[in-house]
Amino acid sequence: MAAPKPAQVEPPPAPPPAPPAPAPKAAGPDDLAKIKGLGPKLQALLPTLTQHYGVTPSQMGVAVNASTFGMAAAGLAVGLFSQHIDRRMGI
Repeated sequence: MAAPKPAQVEPPPAPPPAPPAPAPKAAGPDDLAKIKGLGPKLQALLPTLTQHYGVTPSQMGVAVNASTFGMAAAGLAVGLFSQHIDRRMGI
């Protein structure tokens, strides 16, 4: 007596292709109201900070840029030294 042939299983059908991406819109000025995050909120706060600290807008701009540069430098330093710090000690 011959053994029965195993049933062949067909693969499932391929999913339909994804719809095409929408075309990019024409370039225009940035709309800060549509940007989420801290940036636009901080920008709206700068005149208040300038008035509170009694400095000119250019002085406040230097302070904001200096703090941004400091964060970038700290990020680079942490990146360079993170290999030498135990992960649990670093946290």
